[in-house]
Amino acid sequence: MFIYYILFYFSFNVLVFASPGDNHYLYRACLHHCKQINCSTSLGLRDFQEKQTFFEYIFQWSCQDECAYECMWKTVDNMEHKDEPIVQFHGMK
Repeated sequence: MFIYYILFYFSFNVLVFASPGDNHYLYRACLHHCKQINCSTSLGLRDFQEKQTFFEYIFQWSCQDECAYECMWKTVDNMEHKDEPIVQFHGMK
């Protein structure tokens, strides 16, 4: 039983760091801009919802998810253009 308490305790003391791509200056600027323009106004949200596919609706793909996805690829394209190494995004390898 004691081992369970130790495991429980240490499970809450894990440091979580964002992926290098999530911390990239271009990604963060793009994400901020996209959310401000597309997700913070009723016009932007309505436009997003009108373009949303059936599957995106069913799987609850949000405006924030779309911004993160689009900004990830814009950042990757920029890295490729500058011959920089492509880094990890969203905790995935």
